[in-house]
Amino acid sequence: MNINEILEDAVKNNASDIHLQAGLPVFYRIAGIIKRANDNILNDITITHILSDIVPPESKDTCRILNELDFSYELKDKARFRVNVSKQLGTFALVFRNIPSEIPTIEELRLPKMINRLCTIKTGLILVTGPTGCGKSTTLASILGKINNEEEKHIITIEDPIEYLHKSNKCLITQRQVGFDTESFASGLKYALRQDPDIILIGEIRDKETMDTAFMAAQTGHLVFASLHTTDAHHTINRILSFYSPNEHEQVLKQLAETLRVSVAQQLVKIKNSQNNERLPVCEVLFVTSTVADFIIKNNTMEIYNLVNQGSFGEMLSFNTSLVYLIKNNIISVEEALNATNDKNQLKQMLRGNLKL
Repeated sequence: MNINEILEDAVKNNASDIHLQAGLPVFYRIAGIIKRANDNILNDITITHILSDIVPPESKDTCRILNELDFSYELKDKARFRVNVSKQLGTFALVFRNIPSEIPTIEELRLPKMINRLCTIKTGLILVTGPTGCGKSTTLASILGKINNEEEKHIITIEDPIEYLHKSNKCLITQRQVGFDTESFASGLKYALRQDPDIILIGEIRDKETMDTAFMAAQTGHLVFASLHTTDAHHTINRILSFYSPNEHEQVLKQLAETLRVSVAQQLVKIKNSQNNERLPVCEVLFVTSTVADFIIKNNTMEIYNLVNQGSFGEMLSFNTSLVYLIKNNIISVEEALNATNDKNQLKQMLRGNLKL
């Protein structure tokens, strides 16, 4: 089988990820579970031929020198993939992430209704966080898709690689790929500020320089969306602080309190009795009120955690509240919720009705 045949089969089987390694058969990730696609063993020559066919010509030297690369690959008129190349035990390995050609809506993703409010915010920083493969990019794409259909803005995205392709509708959309259209996230973001943007999407904040420029963009009247690999709101603050030396923390916390508007953390849970083991996002949503901003300045992350769990003033949504809603509506099982929660004791209390939902 050539690479296009492998990818076509993966799409037919609803695989979210496709893994290729020498000495092993092709593996798919379907509904979060790794499965063998067949018993045909790939060899190093096959992997080398696949790389030769799909790595962009301008990136082949980078791949050979660094042994690592991210890029996009399109199965014409059928699917688009984010591709990662790496080396393990001296041979190349590839992972393909299947990216739907159509941008799903907030409603189709079954995201909380309050996510729609993110589309109406004019300035500041909005973070979408969660582990790898939890749908952060899809959530961000759905938000930009709604803005594109309803607002008249200039949106610039800086991604590595570009995943969802947005077609300009009411908005003008400019998409730039790190390594091809710009040198780095930080560089692309710096120059984006000179390109008359209203909204900037940063595919991922990975370092201090990118975080600094994101703060500057948010403080100068732009709306900045970005993703981070953290599990919830109070861990997000610690992750941002980790980019900086301790003597900078006080200033960073002030900047975060001034610019952060919303932090959304999400993970995926399995839908009950789904024939295809479909999953949907469960979310924690923190809107930064004056009280939250004060806690951020004081670096009182535990109080923020408690505030989210209380759902104060209708501005918060905790993971457990989301899980209870899904259980009550027979969308997920109690067992799935208990596996997903970050506070099993509280969830059990909520399910017994000991806490006000």
